[in-house]
Amino acid sequence: MTRTRSRRLWAALLSLVIGTGAAIVMAVHDEGLFELDRNAINGGAPGQDWDDVYAGTDTADASVFVHDGDAATIFTQGGSKDDLDTTNWMHKSGSSPDKDELLDAFAARYGDILYFGADRTANNGDAVMGFWFFQQEITAQPGGAFGPGQHEDGDILVLSDFSGGGGVVTIRVYRWNGPGGSIPGSGSINGTLDLIAGTTQTPADCVGPPSVPNNDPFCATVNTNVETSPWPFDPKVGGPGLFQPGEFYEGGIDLASLGLGDACFASFLAETRSSTSVDAQLKDFVGGTFEHCESGIKTTPVDADGNPVTQIVLGESIRDHALVTGIGSTQPPTGAVTFSICAPGELTGGACPTGGTTVSTNALTPIAGTSTSEAFSDLFTPDEPGTWCWRGVYSGDDNYPPATDASTGECFEVIQLQPGISTAQTFSVFDTATITVDPGAGDLQGTVEFQLFINDTTCAGTPVLTTSVPVSGPSGQQASSGTHVMTVQGSQTLSWKVTYTSTNAGHMNVTSTCHNENATLTFTNGVPQ
Repeated sequence: MTRTRSRRLWAALLSLVIGTGAAIVMAVHDEGLFELDRNAINGGAPGQDWDDVYAGTDTADASVFVHDGDAATIFTQGGSKDDLDTTNWMHKSGSSPDKDELLDAFAARYGDILYFGADRTANNGDAVMGFWFFQQEITAQPGGAFGPGQHEDGDILVLSDFSGGGGVVTIRVYRWNGPGGSIPGSGSINGTLDLIAGTTQTPADCVGPPSVPNNDPFCATVNTNVETSPWPFDPKVGGPGLFQPGEFYEGGIDLASLGLGDACFASFLAETRSSTSVDAQLKDFVGGTFEHCESGIKTTPVDADGNPVTQIVLGESIRDHALVTGIGSTQPPTGAVTFSICAPGELTGGACPTGGTTVSTNALTPIAGTSTSEAFSDLFTPDEPGTWCWRGVYSGDDNYPPATDASTGECFEVIQLQPGISTAQTFSVFDTATITVDPGAGDLQGTVEFQLFINDTTCAGTPVLTTSVPVSGPSGQQASSGTHVMTVQGSQTLSWKVTYTSTNAGHMNVTSTCHNENATLTFTNGVPQ
């Protein structure tokens, strides 16, 4: 039976970083998160226990319980060693010596504290036990290999040695540092492992004696009395459902205090070994998936200022914004995002899942205080109207797998604005007037005033043009307003009013009627009608 749980509850439990950059250390055995008390049943002490993990009622960020059974699979061949990559490991059906035969293995993570344990079928000898936490998925594969992933720099190995009755328990914590990995150089031990903490001589028993300090970053313990198993357990000696002394093991490490708090562990494996050496032959194993390590990418078209947009005008530029979220680790995603764009004729299913034009590959920038990073593409200027779509591809890093967003939310419209047109016609206007009088009063002597009105058929408003010309001579003199340039839009009514003001006392003044001088001009598409 395998039972795995993975949550996203780290916010309240993560190790905090203070102004000096030092991590707040959490003691693994007395923090009140979990009971490391030599039994698997939740008792009166603060914290949960392995019966909660087995039942699925724990509140861990991630937990796993794996039942292997007697004589299931074991390591085989000489390449199955802790200082060699998992690509060298092999397995087969079979059994190990009773003291090295694992029946169940379990692990739980609360923030940056990892708890782990296992039970074995007999206590007739000392045991050397190891626990691997892999960043990639590594489990027994059909055909005898391990995979599909392999070791990645930063994988954690906890080795613990104890006597048959649990009299002396020690812990060593190693970090995988293989050649060519993300950690500079290679491991100081056989080129693959670095010892982070612990020795084979210093006891690290969670219960004691000797007791570990209250701020201990790691400890383990083994049952020294017969204890009840909360899950089916059938030992070689003793009644079923009972752990005989030395058959139940549990421990924990504080990842943050060891500088290992950022990693997400996708899989877990418990092992027994032939000796304390890191190149000892591996024997039995139990393992499975552990944390749910994922990355997600959400991309949004934005303008040059970073504001989300759904359409632009042809000729304008646009860019893409990628938000990459890491799931399963406190570390912000690193790496880069490659941005591509598809023109209207390159879309598939209304999106850009493949093809298009590569615009840029830009590095991610972490967003402070989160496990999220962002990147912006270079600016791009579409060259035709229609629907365009972006595609963002995250490269992945040591903690997170690659991810892609090519959804329709990546799409935007390129439009051409419809221009308006307003026509106006320029033309010349003028008016003439003939002044006649009775010759008995003498010749004409005075001024003729011309007033032009637009859309005022009563000539009662304000004229748009006023001009005066002198007139003199016999009756029948003609006066002209002169030529004036006007601009007409659409249809307008032009009206003139003419006034003769006489300086000859024998003649009176006279004014024409507005109606008599009306003229309407209509233009359609610039042509007078």
